[in-house]
Amino acid sequence: MSVATRPLGIADLPLIALTGRAPYKNHAVTVEHAAAAAAQRPGLARLLRASLQPGGRQVWISRDGLSLLGLAAVRSRSGPSAWEIDALVLGLSSEAFALDLLERCIATAGARGAHRLFLRLPAASDLIVAARRQGFSPAGGETLLVDTAATGAPTRDAGRWRQRSRADDRDLFQIFCTTVPQETRWQTALTPAEWRAALDPMGRGAQEWVQDHADGPALLRLRLHDHGIRATLHAPDRADLARDAVAALRHWAHQHRPACRLEVLLPDHLPLVANTFRDLGFQDLARYELNARPIAQRTQRLQLAERSVEGTVRPVIQ
Repeated sequence: MSVATRPLGIADLPLIALTGRAPYKNHAVTVEHAAAAAAQRPGLARLLRASLQPGGRQVWISRDGLSLLGLAAVRSRSGPSAWEIDALVLGLSSEAFALDLLERCIATAGARGAHRLFLRLPAASDLIVAARRQGFSPAGGETLLVDTAATGAPTRDAGRWRQRSRADDRDLFQIFCTTVPQETRWQTALTPAEWRAALDPMGRGAQEWVQDHADGPALLRLRLHDHGIRATLHAPDRADLARDAVAALRHWAHQHRPACRLEVLLPDHLPLVANTFRDLGFQDLARYELNARPIAQRTQRLQLAERSVEGTVRPVIQ
């Protein structure tokens, strides 16, 4: 590449100020900052602040003067063994450029001790091909749904949902094992600790609620933001549970703010749940594909970190 890729730093402030108003697109989708079709702005100032915190997000940038050529950011999910790419901005439509940025993210996650690196992309994204070439495998399709029904008079309470505790994790992991396809489990998590680490970061304003059932608990995770609520659901594929989840979500949305926008991200292995949401007034907003990349294990991490500093990570991570 003609322009070196390097960590984002204070010297990039003038570029950040200029590109903050430019029509750059963040191809990486997260629950915390998701938007329909992943067209959200990259939030470069936020990335710069986070990259300056010790042990936090690592951001890579490539620029030519005041032109942004590309940027990628990687951070831990909900634990140190699982990381995700939460920003992937391309100023050049070049597969080689995308491969280089992905390689930097893989090397960084490996050097920080990750076992897996996740990347969520729009289902029709051209970058899926580049991700496959860098060793990412599909870890499940997802649909983002939005509530289009008038909420009317919501329920007076959230029903049988209670706040999640650490004691719930073993039973929640068992539900994960019984409801998620084997290939997806292999790509995502093999132990309760890996499952906890691989959960999507929800950011500030996060809430986690559990409902107990005879065939196992359900986990409803909420991200409350200025414009509404975004949620994920980990549960058995049951229509009655979906109805309970919709009632609780609308109750919380009514409490959060008037005219609250309510979105929920559902995995493809919950078709009954998704269809029940649709029957109750939710509509499909976007389709995503979650991708996972296994990282070199413990005995290789020191070598990976050394070679990433030298800029020769490719022999280790392949």
